[in-house]
Amino acid sequence: MKFLPFAFIKSFIVTGLTLLLLSGCNTFIGTLEVEVEPVISSAPALVSPSPEPSPNATETTEVASQGPFPEALGLVYSDGVAGETWWIDMNGAPQRLYSVPNGILSPDATRLIFEREDDLWIANLDDQTEMNLTSTPDRLERSGQWWPANPDLIVFNSVDADPGWEMSAGRVSIIALDGSGYQVIEEHSSFWEPALSPDGKTLAYDTGDAAWLYHLENGKQLLDPAEFGLETPSDFKIGSPSWSPDGSSLAWWIGGSFAPQGEWKLALAVFDLRLQTVQLIHAYQPTGGSGGWLPPARWSPDGEWLILSPRGERRTSDLLAVHVKSGEAISLGPGANPLWSPDGRRLVFLRYDPQGGSFLESQVVLLEKDLWQPLILDLPRGSQPIQWFSQ
Repeated sequence: MKFLPFAFIKSFIVTGLTLLLLSGCNTFIGTLEVEVEPVISSAPALVSPSPEPSPNATETTEVASQGPFPEALGLVYSDGVAGETWWIDMNGAPQRLYSVPNGILSPDATRLIFEREDDLWIANLDDQTEMNLTSTPDRLERSGQWWPANPDLIVFNSVDADPGWEMSAGRVSIIALDGSGYQVIEEHSSFWEPALSPDGKTLAYDTGDAAWLYHLENGKQLLDPAEFGLETPSDFKIGSPSWSPDGSSLAWWIGGSFAPQGEWKLALAVFDLRLQTVQLIHAYQPTGGSGGWLPPARWSPDGEWLILSPRGERRTSDLLAVHVKSGEAISLGPGANPLWSPDGRRLVFLRYDPQGGSFLESQVVLLEKDLWQPLILDLPRGSQPIQWFSQ
């Protein structure tokens, strides 16, 4: 049995689990205020609603770029119609990397990892040879990740072939680049893929109601929010971790009926691993049917900004750029798959049709940080950004 490309079905495979998570949220009122201090040394309090985001970037005049694309050097994207992976080369010209969709380029730009027939494969770009990395008839593997700080290890999610994906992202797994050492490191499923530490030593992942750190040297460790000053209610959920660029903090989406109001809310919690403190960013009250658990926040390379995808907050899911220290929030309009440029000067994302049209109507939009001026990249219909590579 063949599966659709995972990039197109990711938001659907976790929907059932999330609908259960959000099923009691339709009658809630009010929101948490965005915390504007860098950290909270004690348990965060629920206070008045935060103001509306500052001016919407999509209201400014848009410009289309038909190439070359010097602003997007190194951007890897998938041509969904042609079923190919392309990138913007160092001359600003689109160049086909390989005839598979959604391939992920290795840190040395010599190989590509991709999904085919429920396995992970690696293609050598120089000689176009391929290797089935996982080759497991009794398991399904998806979401392969290169680990720049640990280049001999591939991190991915997997499940038993029967009963399938179990309405989750699967179980955190690792394998050596030569195909040896296949290991499922967690028996429970996660909301999203694991986050890889910048130092190449630790994986962060969730099991739905708990956050975990897996240290390659000494194994699994619970990340307890109470140790950071955040008391968790009985219906607490946590998932979608992302490391800060310096590895000192972890951002997680959390949900629960937090005191004193006791209403079910979502918020981004930034845990400072050195100071043992927590900061809540953009807390809000969701509605049901939000389309799946929230994607991880994306840190800017300087650690000053986070791009959020707060699903279920309003009719359309707008991307938000939030300044970590000040709490300033800028709406970027409907979008998905946000990626920062390696130098942190630009941001690219997929702007989908807010009316629910075909993915062929989506556009790849590039923004200059601080100006937030949209530039539409005239890429083939059905293209979506998947990686921004740095040489």
